[in-house]
Amino acid sequence: MDINAIMAPVIDFFQHGIGRLIGAILEAIYQLAYPANAEAAHNTPATGMTDTARGVVLDVTENAPAAADSR
Repeated sequence: MDINAIMAPVIDFFQHGIGRLIGAILEAIYQLAYPANAEAAHNTPATGMTDTARGVVLDVTENAPAAADSR
């Protein structure tokens, strides 16, 4: 199947008339939802963790078998 045969009518719709208006509205919504100058995502530590849960997490990581280093 020819991709150009599928995309040509879609592109033509979004270039003229009501399609152009719909495209502009969708682009504005996209720009609001995903701004270009947004701060990068970063990992934050979990808060409200009980001491027991912390101990379990630490115990699992401390007692994990060491990976064999072939260097």
